[in-house]
Amino acid sequence: FLHMWDKIVPAPQVAAGDDGSFQFTLEDEKSGYMLVATAPGHGIAWARTDTHPLPVLTLRLTPDEPIRGKVADPDGKPVAGVSVSVVMAYQPHEDKTLDRWLKVMRDPKDEQHVGLETLQDYHTGFAGLLGPVTSDRDGKFELRGLGRDRLAVLRVTGATTATHQLTVVTRKVERLTGRNIPFVGESTVHGSEPLVTADPVPVTTGYVLDGAGEPVPGTVL
Repeated sequence: FLHMWDKIVPAPQVAAGDDGSFQFTLEDEKSGYMLVATAPGHGIAWARTDTHPLPVLTLRLTPDEPIRGKVADPDGKPVAGVSVSVVMAYQPHEDKTLDRWLKVMRDPKDEQHVGLETLQDYHTGFAGLLGPVTSDRDGKFELRGLGRDRLAVLRVTGATTATHQLTVVTRKVERLTGRNIPFVGESTVHGSEPLVTADPVPVTTGYVLDGAGEPVPGTVL
């Protein structure tokens, strides 16, 4: 797929060959694109194409690593019907794994900078590649397609719960607090099995009436 500012569209060559190679020409080579690759059983990978002439790109897919979480209220009771979606994703810039990034995050004295590449959803929701999913009667949800050694910013929202945003790494690690993540400002990182506490919000009810005091059904609020 090609990821542009406001949409995701199929690439001119929609599938790689038997040797994993691909080649195509962009209509407007003056614009920047994000090339997104996905395959069954793997997570997504992406690469930016904003230099000219366009370089040879290598996209490294990783095995899928589902995010399996649970949504509960402050008393620990499961909350069903809560939507969980990915609003931002990160992958290692140079490293193949997040090992070095996690090490730096855990040590505030470590002055290393470990680069991450960002993929944002804008208004596309990743074209359905990454959810959204809904928590079941036990409050559980499973989000597939991101892949191992990825970082995701999740938005958790429900009709009667406050909207939450949390950062998750697709590794089975304990929750950690370290440095702020660029563009996110969040210093708490959850492992791939996060527990989300959904705070309830008051339910607003009322009526929509016309000038004569008659109800107006179907009004959009």
